[in-house]
Amino acid sequence: MKKARFFDGKSILVFGIIALAFYTLWQSRFNEALPEGYKAEKLEFRTLEGQTFTTDEIGIPVMLVFLNTKTFFTSNIYPNLIMKAVPELKLIEQAGYMKLIVVTDVEQTPESVKKLLGRNKYKILENSIYLSNTELLSGYFGVRSWPHFFLMDRNNTILYQDKVPSVDKIIRILKGV
Repeated sequence: MKKARFFDGKSILVFGIIALAFYTLWQSRFNEALPEGYKAEKLEFRTLEGQTFTTDEIGIPVMLVFLNTKTFFTSNIYPNLIMKAVPELKLIEQAGYMKLIVVTDVEQTPESVKKLLGRNKYKILENSIYLSNTELLSGYFGVRSWPHFFLMDRNNTILYQDKVPSVDKIIRILKGV
């Protein structure tokens, strides 16, 4: 009976290919997000009814959320983490501490976004999703991997950014703003 060798030539090749695949996955998930303290430009958004507004017009801090709905991990795993935070973020918004602005990777038309909101998982985002040039916006913010959250003060200075938000940290920051 021939004894199997763990580190023969074929095994090393397989390990190398797997390592390369994981490295490529890690690189594609790595964001070069704008750092805390960076003052972002004025941002423009459109409501589903077609009205435009800018972050300068809001007058309170903004929580900008980049939400991916098209890939397995970001549409099935992350949403469970993110959607748990959304009701609390909406309560913070209703109390007047910040404006919640969610942009998604769907086609930036009212029809496409309304279709997304028709799915049970995303209903909670109603009145929080806005239209924008998401390719330009995500490139400007250095977001290659969605989701990503940015909390900006009323002057568009980034106060906090992360892949999955800490609601407690957001509350602490907003109370100190």
